[in-house]
Amino acid sequence: MKPVGKRLQLACVAILYAALAVGTTSSAFAKLEVQIESGVKPGEEWITAKNWCQFAEDAFIARVTDGGQVLASIEYCATYGKSDAQAFTDKNGRGYVLIERNTERGTHAIFHDLEVYRIVPGYYDGYDKIVVVPVEEPAGPCHEVRYAYEVGDSPSGGLKLSFTRQVHRDSEDCPAMPDNPLRPDKARVIVIDAPE
Repeated sequence: MKPVGKRLQLACVAILYAALAVGTTSSAFAKLEVQIESGVKPGEEWITAKNWCQFAEDAFIARVTDGGQVLASIEYCATYGKSDAQAFTDKNGRGYVLIERNTERGTHAIFHDLEVYRIVPGYYDGYDKIVVVPVEEPAGPCHEVRYAYEVGDSPSGGLKLSFTRQVHRDSEDCPAMPDNPLRPDKARVIVIDAPE
């Protein structure tokens, strides 16, 4: 094999190992934080095609920092300008950001999603979206089904999300929703990034 070809082959192997390592190696974060900002700069003209959301109030950027250094800027939309974000670090030093956001518009037509991102410095935009979980949605003419959740560490590493289903009525005039034996109100668990 010619030296140039051999170097190219070794370079390809090195790139492959680096790509595989992105999802498996952990980074110790000093102080992982996330702050939500408007996706529209002051004085900036709102252009839907440019700014990815239907309305200006819907545009958000979740700025992820570690000790003041910006690691990632996650752009997303949240209808009616309602969103929240939290940062977590698991026992193995991996960083995560959880974003809650409204989707859809209309009376009794709003859905609420929980999005989980893994923060990976040096990987594309610095993050990888792992999962989207619906946590609130309309059910019937005057009910909402919500999934209250808690975030904790999985014993072997990764995040453990525990969800409990709850049914809420819009008003006292709304009849109580009958129990559904096929969907009992029990806790459901999602474990993210736990070793196999």
